[in-house]
Amino acid sequence: MRRFPLVLVATGMMLIGACQRQDTTADPESAPATRPAPKADTPGGTAGGSTTEQASLRLSQGSPSYLVDSSGASLYFLEGNQDGARCDATCEYAWPPVATSSASVETGVEQSLVGQIERKDGQNQLTYGGQPLYRYAGDAGAGRTSGHGVEDRWGKWRLLSPSGEALQHAVNADNPSERSPPSADSTREP
Repeated sequence: MRRFPLVLVATGMMLIGACQRQDTTADPESAPATRPAPKADTPGGTAGGSTTEQASLRLSQGSPSYLVDSSGASLYFLEGNQDGARCDATCEYAWPPVATSSASVETGVEQSLVGQIERKDGQNQLTYGGQPLYRYAGDAGAGRTSGHGVEDRWGKWRLLSPSGEALQHAVNADNPSERSPPSADSTREP
């Protein structure tokens, strides 16, 4: 009979623990986005907060060339988003904006196309050819272009050519990890 009270106590402890747990399946739309800390080699990265630094723009190696940062991370723009308003906090989790206080350019990058817009949070976001710039969280390092051509609920994402236009060519088609780009949004539109 001594086991009965022990089982009762153990069951009671489990019930108390279950009642105190928070719901971890909350709708991501209603919950504030949590973001990973920015990588140290990502100048101006905002993935973890409000870091603003000097960004350095250069062109990728190979053909076709597209815009990258000093660490080689591909830079993207969202079609129809010249004011930066279409990419909300949920969007910024997958597509961190390039927040910066200033920018330098390397050979091949048109200085006249580099600019900034003021974001709703008061930070400046780097632009190129009038397009606000973003990184893609789905890119697993320098030289990755998994975000090129992704269409999600915010629109279509593209790499930028040196002239500031959308890159029209497929990039790194031989890389199996880039044949089926990961979605920035689990609810991709048809």
